Amino acid sequence: MRTTIEIPFATAARGSRTRTGRLDPVLLADSATIAVEVVASDRLVPAASVHIPRGGVQTVWSLDGDLVTPIEMNRHARGVEGFRRVSAGNSLADVLQGDGWELVDWRREVPDAVLSAACFDLRGDFDMDFTVVRRKALKVVEGGDEAEAIERLDRISSRLLVVDDELWTRCPAPRLVVDDPTRGPYAAVSSDVHELSVMDPDRAGRQFFSLDRSDDALAYCHAAAGVAGVEIGPAPDIAIYDPAAVAFDDLLETARMVAAPTLAELGRDLAWFSVGAMEEFATARAAAARLRSAPAREDALILFEAFSRIAADPGDPGELFDPPAPHLMRRLQRFGLRATAFETDAVPDLAVGAPAP
Repeated sequence: MRTTIEIPFATAARGSRTRTGRLDPVLLADSATIAVEVVASDRLVPAASVHIPRGGVQTVWSLDGDLVTPIEMNRHARGVEGFRRVSAGNSLADVLQGDGWELVDWRREVPDAVLSAACFDLRGDFDMDFTVVRRKALKVVEGGDEAEAIERLDRISSRLLVVDDELWTRCPAPRLVVDDPTRGPYAAVSSDVHELSVMDPDRAGRQFFSLDRSDDALAYCHAAAGVAGVEIGPAPDIAIYDPAAVAFDDLLETARMVAAPTLAELGRDLAWFSVGAMEEFATARAAAARLRSAPAREDALILFEAFSRIAADPGDPGELFDPPAPHLMRRLQRFGLRATAFETDAVPDLAVGAPAP
């Protein structure tokens, strides 16, 4: 069974608030009506519950092999306790009630509804922070890709569903996240994954671990912190009810998230490195290209091990060039640590010191 709902929807265009002003890139906010599946709540099976920062305990559910979660607003509202769910019968007004036309929470919950392909570069990385503007606020509007908008609406229609008259969404697996090893891992639910892995400019130093690897996440933090006696942890409270439903290749997703921004930053300092490190950079760049076109765990390991060898490079003996920033070198070392100390069982032939195949 399907029903129709009205949702906020934005398309990329160029516009000006005056008739003679410069045309700037904007996300043109409007509404769209789509058909979505209606699902009985007795078909949902709990998959996992996690305790997230400032969000209490949240549960994701399994539905015929997919993970689903209710859409919840008010993530950015100050002085508001708890998240507010969206009524399917009044979805447009419910979203705008807590979000306005800035669509910050709505972008987090349903990225395709706000972010068009124009917001991303050729590698798929977030490229420009467009301003969300209502059409009536602009005097001149140009552009807009109708075919791309229709494609996004089709994806949204397949992703959203209605459960007990509430708007739900299919979603990626929740996970453990490590930003600063000295602070230990924290849990991120599905609606935060896109923000953490695509939108956040600080994502280049981030590591993902699946929920069933809390011991590995803590061990990695202790090993990567490099500070004796530092108090790390404990890991967040997690309850896994369906391990297969929340499983994902955490190393592969980490590599796909960090490859492009790390290579971009590293490329600015290549002159400081030796020829050997430059060859490793070429190896890493080739692995990153394959991760974009045909993601494979083997290339994630190749990427991280190349980063590790670059971090061990002695650099410019003539001191003609400034060395890379210390945080970048630490990051490269940590990627190597992850690959060699915590992932070698999966692909033993790629482990440091393993015999050549």
